[in-house]
Amino acid sequence: MEDSVPIGLGPDELHVRSLRFADAASLQDRFEGQLDHAERVRSRRFATDELRRRWAIGRGAVREILAGYLGIAARDVPIAPRPCAACGGPHGKPALAPPADGLCFNVTHTGELLLVAVAHGHEVGIDAEPVGRARPLAATAHSWLGDPESRALERLQPYERDQALLRLWTLKEAYLKAVGVGLNTDPREVAVELDAWELQAAPAERHPERWLLLPVDTPDDTVASLAVRAPADVARTAHVVVCAFEP
Repeated sequence: MEDSVPIGLGPDELHVRSLRFADAASLQDRFEGQLDHAERVRSRRFATDELRRRWAIGRGAVREILAGYLGIAARDVPIAPRPCAACGGPHGKPALAPPADGLCFNVTHTGELLLVAVAHGHEVGIDAEPVGRARPLAATAHSWLGDPESRALERLQPYERDQALLRLWTLKEAYLKAVGVGLNTDPREVAVELDAWELQAAPAERHPERWLLLPVDTPDDTVASLAVRAPADVARTAHVVVCAFEP
């Protein structure tokens, strides 16, 4: 593996690789063969065969995707959880161990769709939700929207609100995943400006302006968003490349 930027991923690029679980069903054995011992133990804890299938395919696909950037075998990709940002326990955000930790990634899945975000040297988070989740999110909006966000949504036309709700939720969760706290933090503390889709404030975040909140081009039945932290000396631009992972 080289110490420079991995081949195929520029410093101002974010890659999102997508996979439909159904398209990889016949490759379950192959993906299971990529897992390490701890991952195999975890897979046996799932309650149903379907959940075990998705775990094996999803984690195996993540390993193969990252291996393509690192230039190593999928089973050698050094994935390890960081300490939990909330409690310090050994179950935090999955990340790459040295010397591969210059490459950052995050994973989300909804329904049959798996998305893997990859960046070089920038913490990244990704979240996706089916469009059918807009109504449940609206019903619980008081528990995750800040007052300015609620007022901004009220100014929208009714047909615009569902999309805006999904975009807000996925942006907030993508940010919380990027920093490694997930929903251990109250989403109301993460403030997003609807007009510009920019992070305005977040817990313990001194420079919210350095976070890029970006939409992801996904199928019509899904809304997905990215959050990526850019250094102070980097322009607030990023080129998002979305492409299918073909195992």
